[in-house]
Amino acid sequence: MLKAEVSITVPADSKPELTDGALTLGVNSGAGTAANAQITGKLNLTVASGMAFMRYECNSELLAIDNAGNCVIKPAATDTEVSITVHYVIISGAYAGTVESKEFVVTVRGLGGAGKPELNEASKTIAFAPAGYTVSYSVTSGGEYIELTAKEGGYSYEFKPQANGKEIKVTFTATVSSGVYAGYNTTVTLDIPTPPVVVPTEYTLTLAVDYAAKTVTPTLEASDGTDLSQAAFAYSVDDQSVITIDQNGAFTVVGAGTAKVTVIASLGGGKVAEAVCDIVVYSVEVEKPVPVPTVYTLTLKIDDTNESKLVYELTANPSSDIPEGVTYEFTVTQDETSPAIRFDEATLTFEKIADGTATVTVIAKLNGEVIATADMEITVTASELPTPPIE
Repeated sequence: MLKAEVSITVPADSKPELTDGALTLGVNSGAGTAANAQITGKLNLTVASGMAFMRYECNSELLAIDNAGNCVIKPAATDTEVSITVHYVIISGAYAGTVESKEFVVTVRGLGGAGKPELNEASKTIAFAPAGYTVSYSVTSGGEYIELTAKEGGYSYEFKPQANGKEIKVTFTATVSSGVYAGYNTTVTLDIPTPPVVVPTEYTLTLAVDYAAKTVTPTLEASDGTDLSQAAFAYSVDDQSVITIDQNGAFTVVGAGTAKVTVIASLGGGKVAEAVCDIVVYSVEVEKPVPVPTVYTLTLKIDDTNESKLVYELTANPSSDIPEGVTYEFTVTQDETSPAIRFDEATLTFEKIADGTATVTVIAKLNGEVIATADMEITVTASELPTPPIE
């Protein structure tokens, strides 16, 4: 059996490698927005002799790198470490042709973090004043319904008329004030809730007529379940020769015809609904009220201020004015041979002329009929007569 021995010589020189600090990230100044970054940078790679750069590999969304090392940077809110792999080839020495790679970690400077606006609906304020930023805003929707005022730490706002239920959007732009990212801005849109639309309560009033019970019954309903227990109803009728109606909805038939009943519903002192219904009476025997006869009372007495004069008064029951056309007749009943008084009907005065009694009667007549009478008895004594002169 033939045996052969092979001798392998290990190169004495070591394999060249990239040093840890061989890759750095430089940042240019610029401006842009979060949606369209305009900040650029440059990867600076130091390659030792005996090797050649091939390409960069980076899977982070914060860096877009071409093989010349030019970068477009999309910084995050805070400083962020990004991994970059450098692929290179050894071009001389014992390891010539060997492809190698080395991973580097670079730090992408952060924007500092503008944060988000904080809305306080109770105080109608928006807290947004990030350090290192200049803040501006624009009302992108519903600008006619809101007014913002800058204040320390953010903004206050007030709604304008007709804002209820409207959509209001405010877009805030925070722009970096200084440093390599000066001019870079981020935007955030804030929805401002508005008061809900106040839908007025709709009231429906319906009327039911019960001819047997002679009632009009109202039914009031509210679209939103409003408490109607305190609702009040007022009734009126356009033709009281057909019916009359009270404030409980009970009606009384007066005569044949058609009458319109109007019912007004009120709540809290304000009118909320109105409804009208017809009540038709074809024919009806109306029970006429029994008239109450007027009773007249006639009084006759001596005048309180003149004891030689009579006064009279006629009164009516039930109380009413004395009708025009009432006449009064006076008669005196006494001993014709020796009359006690001499009576003057025109003045209603009398003179005592003899011892005796006289009765004065007054009769009240209306349309020739006696409606009342009164008597007054006058007694004359000898002591009341004047003393006759001595002849």
